Amino acid sequence: MIVVDRGRQDSFARLSGDFSPLHVDDAHARRSQFGNRVVHGVHLVLLALEQLAEPGAWRIDTLDAQFRSAVLVDEPIEFLTETLASGERRVTVRVGGVARSTVVVRLVPGRTDPTVPAAPTIGDTTAATLSFAEAAAVSGRTWSGFDHELARRMFPGLASCSAVDLGAILAATRVVGMRCPGERALFRRLRWERADPVPHVVDGAAGDEVEFHVATADPRFALLTIAIATADLRLTAEVIVREPPPAQPSLADVRLVVDPGSFAGWRAVVVGGSRGLGELAAKVLVAGGADVVVTFRSGSVEADAVVAELGPAASAVQYDALAPTEAGRAALIAGAPTHLLHFASPSIPKRPAGSWDPALFADFVGVYVTGLSELLSLFDSSGALQGVLYPSSTYVDERPGGFAEYAAAKAMAEELGAAWSRLRPGQRVVTPRFPPLVTDQTAARLGSDTSGNIGVVADAVKSLLD
Repeated sequence: MIVVDRGRQDSFARLSGDFSPLHVDDAHARRSQFGNRVVHGVHLVLLALEQLAEPGAWRIDTLDAQFRSAVLVDEPIEFLTETLASGERRVTVRVGGVARSTVVVRLVPGRTDPTVPAAPTIGDTTAATLSFAEAAAVSGRTWSGFDHELARRMFPGLASCSAVDLGAILAATRVVGMRCPGERALFRRLRWERADPVPHVVDGAAGDEVEFHVATADPRFALLTIAIATADLRLTAEVIVREPPPAQPSLADVRLVVDPGSFAGWRAVVVGGSRGLGELAAKVLVAGGADVVVTFRSGSVEADAVVAELGPAASAVQYDALAPTEAGRAALIAGAPTHLLHFASPSIPKRPAGSWDPALFADFVGVYVTGLSELLSLFDSSGALQGVLYPSSTYVDERPGGFAEYAAAKAMAEELGAAWSRLRPGQRVVTPRFPPLVTDQTAARLGSDTSGNIGVVADAVKSLLD
């Protein structure tokens, strides 16, 4: 079992030259549909090849890697190897017993070429941010060299692999993650085959370069097929161009549906208010005349942007619902808040139907139940608390397959809210069940139109007036 931690992830970015923020930037990855940094697909391919280490020098004859779903940083990875009837080897990359990707490969004896140069010094680590239309017309070239010593440390099992092959695979992730389409790439498949040697793939290209161009572009699925070639290799990368994170409605839009003065005199804290539905709830409150504190765990830039839009009635506080500090607690109750709105949420992955992940359930309980319990006690001590909004989910009723842990934790939080309302009648907790709304995590499934969020969130905040 292998765990790709942040240190190894960053090392692979240096080895490959693929610094796409989905892989190396916590704040950016948090706003993706995955909610966390994603392990490079090519990183998984090389780890899979290590499971098939040959005793002598070898090359890759054919390879077909398919990336079904993302592997996240710090997830434990296991590999299942099989020999197929065709003689090819298949490696299944699994997390929690669930297949995330497969690599089918045929290895053949071949010379290990130590003459492939090291990569040039990497200057710009900023990935392109191309739209689908822009990416569809891209072509170019990149180097195929790499840091041999770093490769040996990271992948000792590939010491007998052809350096030419290894360089070509690393070039593929650099093309996809940095050049075409870059930041918005979602790698789906990498195929590889040998070809008759061509002395110069690109006119004037050196032997340590590869060329690439977009061979096909299918706008129905935002799918690009990128051809990558060396003198005797032909690689095909299938890539989906992701949409940017959806923007929640502006404060100006929210003012159209909220009466000024509705929340006058309120001093509200929105936990998880730096983005998504929490950000929208903060706008509803300010539009109605409340003073608001929004909390953020790590996205200070996002929190600052929200506060700038909300104006002098808002401020930001750093607070981690899973690991609160005394300083964070003190900052939350410094102004004797009258209302608490709890929008903090971890990433919500869809699991295989019928499965149960106790660690994931514990994470949900930590935020939705334990975190809420601690905040209720903390705000009760300030002596001014009047109402609490905790958004639950229609999944509590619907129980869709793959979200059992999430639905169970949400149901537990509803029970906590009901118990607290009985203990503290003057601090009523409302727990409306939200339908799926457009956020960073759901945009890939629901689209990018967030206008429908306003009514749901505004009605939830207004329920605290009843």
